[in-house]
Amino acid sequence: MVTRCAYDVIKVLNQIPARDRCGLRAAEASILRQEVADLVVTASLQVDGFLAEVDSETGQVRGVHDTLSDNRDSKVSNSTLWSAVGTGGGAVGSSLALVNKAATAGNWVAATFGGIGTIFGFRGWYQQLHSSKACFPKGDTQCHPLPFDPKDCTPTMLFHLVFPERPDASCHSNYDFAIDEYLDGGWREKLTGPWLAEAADKAKKENRKKLASCKSDPHACLEAEEPYLFVRNEKPGKVSIDDLTDRANKLSDLRSAVSLMNRDLSRLTETLAQELHCPPQ
Repeated sequence: MVTRCAYDVIKVLNQIPARDRCGLRAAEASILRQEVADLVVTASLQVDGFLAEVDSETGQVRGVHDTLSDNRDSKVSNSTLWSAVGTGGGAVGSSLALVNKAATAGNWVAATFGGIGTIFGFRGWYQQLHSSKACFPKGDTQCHPLPFDPKDCTPTMLFHLVFPERPDASCHSNYDFAIDEYLDGGWREKLTGPWLAEAADKAKKENRKKLASCKSDPHACLEAEEPYLFVRNEKPGKVSIDDLTDRANKLSDLRSAVSLMNRDLSRLTETLAQELHCPPQ
């Protein structure tokens, strides 16, 4: 199916002399105007649908993110509590050590509780930096994909942005023609350029062989270095809080770029209303 662009229809309409649009060729002009209006409305609705899919994915990302954050905060709270207990016990031991008869016992108490406080203090610091991981989207304990259920469908809206030629995007993750054309106008490179550079930097820190492969295929490099951006129903994977935050941030960038399309469509219709009107008789 050949998709017609509003711009092509506008060019045809603009070729009709201004006086003829409401005279000899009024019917033709009216049909062309209606076609332009239909294409603009369709594109606007496609943008709304696209943003809804991005929001759906972001919501599922946030759900897993919040669960992991709650688990981490609970562990950190426990470590903080025991660290406080250790600090308090150390203070008691220090007080006992000031008394001659209890000096030895006080030193033992201070050393024991001081050690407890140090261990749990370090544990809390470690837990803040190293959170547990979860399978995203849903999968078994080994992150093997579960039998497909439409209600559990998770879009992967970044996939088609980075790999527009690959057909394996799933769960409503392909873009409509108008959105693809809009992103190809410069937004695709503007969005993905920093991501590709970031992946190349990660590969550079690991080894030269990886960096060489990144230079030959930067998009594959991004998928290899940051696979959590593309895990999907058919290929779930273990992700951390930081992974999910990064994915949500990139989805927000994509959402912001595509939402501007509605602004441009409104400006287009405003210009058409001014430029393609019937002249006064």
